[in-house]
Amino acid sequence: MLSNYVTNEKSREKNAKLVGSNTLDKILEVANDILKPNETHRAKANLEGVGVEFITNNPHQFDFWKKNWWSASEDVPTRVFLYSVIGIEGIEPTIYYCQKRRTSVFVNPNSPLVGTQPEKSLYMRAENEKDHPWLRPIFDVSRCENITIRKEDCENAICMEECKNNQRTCVFDQDRNWCYYAFGNSRAMVPRELLQGKDKVVDKVKIVLVVLLRRDYENPAEVKLKPDEAIEVLRRGEFMVQPGSGPKEMWGKMSNEPWFNPYPYSVDLDSKTQEYYFSKLFSEYKIPCILLNTGVETVEQTHKRVMKALKSIQIKTSRGK
Repeated sequence: MLSNYVTNEKSREKNAKLVGSNTLDKILEVANDILKPNETHRAKANLEGVGVEFITNNPHQFDFWKKNWWSASEDVPTRVFLYSVIGIEGIEPTIYYCQKRRTSVFVNPNSPLVGTQPEKSLYMRAENEKDHPWLRPIFDVSRCENITIRKEDCENAICMEECKNNQRTCVFDQDRNWCYYAFGNSRAMVPRELLQGKDKVVDKVKIVLVVLLRRDYENPAEVKLKPDEAIEVLRRGEFMVQPGSGPKEMWGKMSNEPWFNPYPYSVDLDSKTQEYYFSKLFSEYKIPCILLNTGVETVEQTHKRVMKALKSIQIKTSRGK
């Protein structure tokens, strides 16, 4: 049976605000009035030794949090607090962040909270199943969001045209009860070991290469970046808005998220730190950086470029260069 949750909105929160301690106290006072003891869920995750405590009255988000992050033991101190509260009247979906208190409050969030590694699951775009049908049985046993369960709700114009021209058979005409690529921002929370097996799962690797991805239909498939060029690409954070990840009028257009950080409240605070560490990575540690364009090649071709770059580094290392 499909485990599917339909969110109120199907894109990220658009409002983010930096606040001081006094404002945070007022927000938390309102939030705590909503967070009833018998309806509140708490869990602490271990992010590379940093304890992050999640407090919410949203069962769906709590479920995804538990599936996504490794639990922290009692001896790991809480360094960051993350609240997610639904049911606060009169406030649009907003993220409040207080750097001094290391506390974030997601008020009336539309979509699940997802961070970066180390994660024990992958938050995947379910539309990948269209070109990789081997993913379907894996998605079938994973937690999902916004999966289309009725043929009349399909929004995939390209697929509908292919079906109309007998280039493809609609999954609903194959006696299947749901489609993973009928909506562009359907998601699946997939335990990593389900993809290629436990022996392919690693949590730590030695950094020998930085790969940046972009998606457009004009730039070359691969560009080898100098340190200052890589920093500039990261600083701009230019990307193409994919279906479901922003307003419809922006789909297919270019936008910016400096340092590829989707939460703008921390950009001004972190920009110098980001530049310092990336500069150290590229210039001091001599880690090469390549920029690949997934809009002009297939996933398989992009993968070959990554493997070729890694093999080249391995050869140079073995020769002592």
